[in-house]
Amino acid sequence: MEIIVEGPESFANESYSLLLERTLVDMGITTSIDKVKMIIRPAEPLFIISIRMRKAGGSRMVSEISTIEEREGGTFISIIDENYAPRLLSLLWRTFGRERIEQITRLEIFAKGMTAGDIESLRLDPEEELKKKLLDAVWRLLPEGFKVRQEEASEIAMTITATERTLTPEQIALGASTQKEMEAL
Repeated sequence: MEIIVEGPESFANESYSLLLERTLVDMGITTSIDKVKMIIRPAEPLFIISIRMRKAGGSRMVSEISTIEEREGGTFISIIDENYAPRLLSLLWRTFGRERIEQITRLEIFAKGMTAGDIESLRLDPEEELKKKLLDAVWRLLPEGFKVRQEEASEIAMTITATERTLTPEQIALGASTQKEMEAL
């Protein structure tokens, strides 16, 4: 992952780079990102962050990544593709509640009181989850008070242009050109 920060103060640039890197590590998504570019102009004030993502894989049904077997009292799930294990567990917790989902081993889950039909048709969408996590990371990074924002996003890149005041046409254009630059890589 490459992080570029363009700003007038080298100490601030290094601090933003380090803060973003630590945030992404904490969220476990550094391997999903190709490049990040930040443009910081405290005098305007303006903060632009643009992120180019790696392909996260398409949406998959739970039945495609695991074997599902009804047993007495619920359904046993054995995960075949371990890349989806954390996301599947999180999806099951969100959908049915933690009290109904028991993680037996790293790749085995028991869903209490659930039928196979309840689980087979659930879908995991890694790209949507990645975008939500990236937005969460960006909100943590934005300077306090930068409430005026413009977002641009495509399948491979997202750009947030933010300021404390009204965005000028030049600032909006800079955000748009940064988005295009990241998409063209």
